[in-house]
Amino acid sequence: MTDAWRPFVDAARPFLAQAAQHDQKADPQPAIENYMAGIEKLMAALKLMESSEQKQRLNGEIIKYMQRAEFLKGNTSFEVESMRTHRIPEDSIGHSYERIFKDVLNGDIQSVHVFDAYVAVHHQVLNFVRFCELVVQKAPKLRMITLTTSEDSRQNAESFKELAVSLEKRKIRLNLNYNYLICLFLLLECQMSLSKERMATSTEKLSSFRARLQTEAETLVLEVFPQKVLDLDKMIFDEKYSFSRLSEILPAGDLNIPVPEPVKNGGGGGDAPVAKKRKIGNGEEECAVMANNGIIPKNEHLGELMEEIRPMIRDAVEDMNKIKMWITLLIPRIEDGNNFGVSIQEEALNEVRATESEAASFLDQLSRYFVGRAKLLTKVAKYPHVADYRRAILDMDEKQFVNIRLIITELRNHFATLHDMITKNMEKIKKPRSSNHDSMY
Repeated sequence: MTDAWRPFVDAARPFLAQAAQHDQKADPQPAIENYMAGIEKLMAALKLMESSEQKQRLNGEIIKYMQRAEFLKGNTSFEVESMRTHRIPEDSIGHSYERIFKDVLNGDIQSVHVFDAYVAVHHQVLNFVRFCELVVQKAPKLRMITLTTSEDSRQNAESFKELAVSLEKRKIRLNLNYNYLICLFLLLECQMSLSKERMATSTEKLSSFRARLQTEAETLVLEVFPQKVLDLDKMIFDEKYSFSRLSEILPAGDLNIPVPEPVKNGGGGGDAPVAKKRKIGNGEEECAVMANNGIIPKNEHLGELMEEIRPMIRDAVEDMNKIKMWITLLIPRIEDGNNFGVSIQEEALNEVRATESEAASFLDQLSRYFVGRAKLLTKVAKYPHVADYRRAILDMDEKQFVNIRLIITELRNHFATLHDMITKNMEKIKKPRSSNHDSMY
């Protein structure tokens, strides 16, 4: 689908070749006809192209053929030194000729050239007349107005004649040029102008993004990471994360889940259930054990510690992603030789990716703790007489406390390692290849 334009380009080649042959033989009429047929095919190809670079190249070719056809016809070829686009939003007001052209109309103007492919119907003629009135008013030295328009505008010859007589009274001559290529030319010029503007805007935005990314990444490495290393190192030695308060962090042994009193066998000889059973969703039965206060609480101490480190982990993932993108955009194109600097970039990237992946796993680890603890608590509630389940809860909480300390330590170590690695190799990371390669042989 991306090459749908190729058949039209292939179809244009025979016409353009014949046009060139007739041109060399000084046979203008068939040359013009073949040029126009070839241009029509190229215009169809242009509409199907997706690449801006290909469109720009084909635009140049089409204009070249159009100029040659115009030269053969005896007209002056089109030349546009500069173009300014004034976009008028749909359903907007306040875009009069005076407001649009106020910056270019002055007392030094002696001639005005108007390229307008559409002066065919009555209201279009009136618009041209209004424009002439404005120019005559704003440019007292004006002596000539030239209108180049399409062949369809010949039907308004009488209106143009009346306008010419009116302008003649002010010693201003009106020249009319009817050109059947004007529509194609203006369309191409607009397309080229818009394409260049979009490309320039996109390039400018991309350059701005890269500059902002570089500034933010360097700030992270040089300023933020050292501060984070100090903050995390301070947290490790904070009393809040000390093993000395482990007994305070671990929950009470009863977990707010009472152990039901055993029911003695009655005199009827039958075995009575130890607790009342209830049906659950899959049809099975389980013992219904009620908590003392209606809810089995979470470990508030561990929850507080995890809420404190969770934002740090999220920030670490974001920071690593930013550093990774910054280094990736600094990697030069693939070439043979002189890749020592690139290998340093790749080594730094591997360290950043490892840190990003581990930080993301820390977040997953925090979430899995709650799920695992909840499953164990349901076991305790279902089998309240089994002491091992209760002990497993205490061991899980102790393990999670150790994991929290480990997360803080690992984050500190990663930030310190990245700061050290990148600052030591900053020159090679930012400029992996020198401008003048010294021969190694």
